[in-house]
Order: sequence, then C-alpha cells, then structure tokens
Amino acid sequence: MLISTTTIIGHGAASEQISAIIIDYAHSLIASVWIGGVIFFGFILLPALSRLDGNKKEIGALLAIPRFSSMIVISLGVLIITGPALLWLLEDDVVLLSQSSYGFLIMAKIGVASIMAALGGYNQFKLQKSAEKDIKSDTISIHRKLGRSLKTEAVLGVILLGLVALLTNSSLPTSQAQQIQQVTYGFQTSEFSENARFDINIDPFASGSNTIVISVFDSDGNPRQIWMT
Repeated sequence: MLISTTTIIGHGAASEQISAIIIDYAHSLIASVWIGGVIFFGFILLPALSRLDGNKKEIGALLAIPRFSSMIVISLGVLIITGPALLWLLEDDVVLLSQSSYGFLIMAKIGVASIMAALGGYNQFKLQKSAEKDIKSDTISIHRKLGRSLKTEAVLGVILLGLVALLTNSSLPTSQAQQIQQVTYGFQTSEFSENARFDINIDPFASGSNTIVISVFDSDGNPRQIWMT
C-alpha cells in the first residue's frame, strides 16, 4: 500500500497509461523485496545465527544462501523485464535519453544494481561453493565473510534507493529538452498541458517593463485565446 503512494505520484501515473502504472508498481514492489531481503539477511538473520554454538552458525548461514538466492534471482528477472519496459513507455527516444540528466541517473542506477547482482553471484557461486567443500572437512567458515558481503550490498541498496528518489523527482528527458530559445530581443518558449499548447513571448526580456503575450492552441494547432500583459 505504501509503495502504491509512490506509484501514483510517479512518472508512470503522469503518463496516464494504465500499463505504465502497473509496471511501475510491480517494479518498485520487486525492488523492495530484493533490497529489503538483503538488509534482512545481513542485519537480522546473520546476527541471530551468530548466537548459535560451534559450526551451527556457519551451517545456518550456508543453508540460508540458496533460499535467499532463489528469491533474489526471481526478483532480478522481473526487474530486468519491467525496468526497460517502463522506460520505453515513458521515453522511447534513446538519443534524447542518453543526453539528459535523467538518462545519466538511469545509467548510475543500472551500474549500482549490477554491482549488487555481482555481489549476490559472489555469495552464491564463490562463498557457498567453497563452504560446501569445507563442510566435509569440518573447516567451514562462511558466516563472517557473508556478513561483510551482505553489508556492502545493503549499503549499495540504500544508494540505489537514493537514485530512485532522484529519478522520481526529476523531469523526463522530453521535458528537459523542451524547446526554449532566447532571441536577440526577447524570449520565447512553449509549454504543454493536456491537449493545449501555450506559446509564451516576453519582449524585450530585460529588467524594467516587458510585454508578455500568451497564445493558447488546441491539439490541432488552432488558436484558442490570447492574453497580453
């Protein structure tokens, strides 16, 4: 329910596309499962296992890895599908996206998420496999190594949430690249709202007295009204 409040004020809801709203909600929900799972594993479950005697904490940590890994792998699969799908619905101009601050934030988000996924792979394929071999010789030692890895992954998860917050509160590339031009003696820009276009002219665009003309056009380009101040 809390995630839905973020969805209804996000870019998906602003696009007024039902598919974008649904995908945005699913993407945020699964991301919270992934990051929340990492935080729970590293800061709650492992400290609880540390109270066990002998090798029990090591075996408990080893048994927990595949169970959490299966959940995280499914989450990553859903995120890999919903993320690009949502971005395509919101902005399909790749060139414009690559030249905007929104696009830079997307790339940073992908970079942090990729490092988190790599750490998850390290936990599963390196730590888990090594511990499975060591358990036969009764020299298993995974609890501390896993704790350090998960804490690093959790910090990256918090950074990832910060990037998501910046994306939610930033403008889409189309808005950032909206045509704004300053002429020699004046200023002109166009703003869009629903099915109307507002052409704004300010002359001479300088300190002192200025003339402001606002022209309103419908979606077909027909003039609706003109204001002059």
